[in-house]
Amino acid sequence: MCTDPRRCRGVGHLAVQIAKWAGAHVLGTASMHNHEFLGDLGVDRVIDYQHKRVPEHAKDIDLIIDCVGGESGIEALECLKPDGRLVTLPSVTKDIVIAAGQAQNRHVEAIRVMPDAAQLEQIVALYADDILRLQINGSYQPDQLEEAFELSATGHVCGKLILSFA
Repeated sequence: MCTDPRRCRGVGHLAVQIAKWAGAHVLGTASMHNHEFLGDLGVDRVIDYQHKRVPEHAKDIDLIIDCVGGESGIEALECLKPDGRLVTLPSVTKDIVIAAGQAQNRHVEAIRVMPDAAQLEQIVALYADDILRLQINGSYQPDQLEEAFELSATGHVCGKLILSFA
């Protein structure tokens, strides 16, 4: 599995941990600044996307979780095994990533979320057993909503932003 936490706003760091728990060998892409963080999460190999072209260093990947979308998602198609799968998360670019995948005869799909109480219970159990670690980047009050939104829009949030009404 390959994941890129650059703009995941917390999704990537959770995907990595769940994949490791499931027994996957995880490859991740990040700037040098985030290599230690990904290593702490269990990523087996990290590629610095700022200094290396990822498809030259990652081949025959079974599953890619594309958290960035757009050109990054399209480039990631080069890393897939012929029967591999790419799941793209950013809804604003999903159509172009899916179209590129179809043009290359690759299996690409947008994330689909369906309510599943059993899966949610399993995630809660992983968290309770300290197997799943939730990285909190910051907590904000309603009067700080603009600040939180601006931080989120930078695409460089490491973990989740919490909006607290208490």
